[in-house]
This record gives sequence, structure tokens and C-alpha cells, in this order.
Amino acid sequence: MTRKGLSLFSFFVGGNILAVQPLVSENLNISAMIDNQVDARPASGINEADAVFEFPVEGGITRLMTIYKAGSNVDPRLEIGPIRSARPYFAQIAGAFNSVFAHAGGSQIALDR
Repeated sequence: MTRKGLSLFSFFVGGNILAVQPLVSENLNISAMIDNQVDARPASGINEADAVFEFPVEGGITRLMTIYKAGSNVDPRLEIGPIRSARPYFAQIAGAFNSVFAHAGGSQIALDR
């Protein structure tokens, strides 16, 4: 992301994905689900987030949701992860922040949101 507007770097297109997908605008934030288990550390991209939320999931473990504000001065090549799956309440919270939601799979209910 840059102060001039939102930029999403994609290795698939070799540059700014917004040139391919103009529906993503500078008004959309980015949220990502990140693994918080000890074995998954160190996580990437947490320090650059504008907000970080910790959510309990099953078995006493937690997941982190990072929010990157549209127009903030974050390098578009920032690595974020390890990315985890979506749950319905994660998708709902990401939507409340008007954000593009980065996740790796998820329950069918969450994916339908």
C-alpha cells in the first residue's frame, strides 16, 4: 500500500494486481488471518499492521487478524503470514472493516460470505 492509493503486489501478475483487478480501490483495507501457534513463529507482517486482533479458536489456540489501513505507508511487497483459514466470524469482522480478506481456505459458511 502507498499513500497515493492502494497497491497490492502479486507474483502471479508480476506487479500491481490493481492493474488487473480495478474493483479493489484505495478505500478498501486489507485484513489477514495469521497463525499464532508457537511452531508457526516467527510470523511476518504483524509489526506493519495498523491493528491486530487475537481470537480464540479450538484447543486453546488463537489466531491473529491483522488490518492494514488503505493508504497507509506499507511496502506492497510485504510478506504476511503464515496465513490461516477463514471462519464465519473472521469474515464478518473483516467485512466490518471494509477490507479485502486474505485467508487460506475455510469453512463453507465463511467462504460464502
